Amino acid sequence: MRKKFAKLLVILLLVLSVSGEIVIVHAGNAEPAKEYGRSIIVNGRSDITVTTPSITLGDLAEVKSLSPLDDETVIGIKKIIISESPKPGKGMTINASQILDRLKDEGVNLHRIGYTFPSLITVNRASRLLTLQEIKHAIENYFKENGREANIKQSQYDKNIVISPGDAEIKAIPFSTRDSGRGGFDVQVSVNGAEEARFSVMTGVEEWKEVPVAARTLNKGSLIGAEDIRMARLNINALPKDVAMQDSEIIGREVAYEVPQGDFFKESKLNIPPLIPAGQQVTVRYRIKALEATAAGIALDAGVKGQDIRVKNAVSKRIISGTVIEPGLVEVRNQGSAIN
Repeated sequence: MRKKFAKLLVILLLVLSVSGEIVIVHAGNAEPAKEYGRSIIVNGRSDITVTTPSITLGDLAEVKSLSPLDDETVIGIKKIIISESPKPGKGMTINASQILDRLKDEGVNLHRIGYTFPSLITVNRASRLLTLQEIKHAIENYFKENGREANIKQSQYDKNIVISPGDAEIKAIPFSTRDSGRGGFDVQVSVNGAEEARFSVMTGVEEWKEVPVAARTLNKGSLIGAEDIRMARLNINALPKDVAMQDSEIIGREVAYEVPQGDFFKESKLNIPPLIPAGQQVTVRYRIKALEATAAGIALDAGVKGQDIRVKNAVSKRIISGTVIEPGLVEVRNQGSAIN
């Protein structure tokens, strides 16, 4: 009776296999099942949706056993990776032979299990759209992490970027742009530690910072003191590139233009005041090798420390070139410095 049943089972399996709709293999018979004390059944699914980067047997099939002794084996078989998943929002197909080959590669004894698989299994990767709010939050975090304050406006990017469901880790890295009112960012998106998207974003940026401004109107030629400066919170992206951002860049300088009260300072319009103004009486120190001598002179040019200026010797009336050392002192280091 048992032999007749086995023959009928083989015929049934052949018919189902030839039909092309489903592949069924049940290796062994009742005797081996009793011998090993377990019977694991794998029933393949025809259509699945996955959320992870890899497709496991547990995704593709229901794996079960009638014996509690097989629990650990069932868990292990379910974890076997069959293939990489498609990209989020994309699909693919996996055939039955591909699954069986992977099981054999992992050392599964196919003679100990029964399994059924459709000839093709359709696999889709779950996805969701990346939102503008997520991107905006990532860019704002960049500024916060660097101790800066900014408002993000009107971002331009591909609105059809899809990623896996779940919380995304988004990192924004700035790159230079020619427009001071707009910022460029390379955005990297990862889900569960795997990078899923990389793209560029152009966005309007209002970055606010304390900037030194004039506490009162300063006339051209005025020397700037600490009392002439106060701090104001300004949108620095709306300011020229050469705005002085620190009071140390301003105090002691001379303004080359009138600065209205409340206005910012441009570095290009701030002059270093000369240590020696033109027309000032100076001491000319001559140094020739080991010899040193001094004489009185009149500065014909204004100069800052380290600058060469023309000086007229008060006695000989000769015009010589010397280097500004400090207020009232010009040094001549060789005889070749004479101009006439």
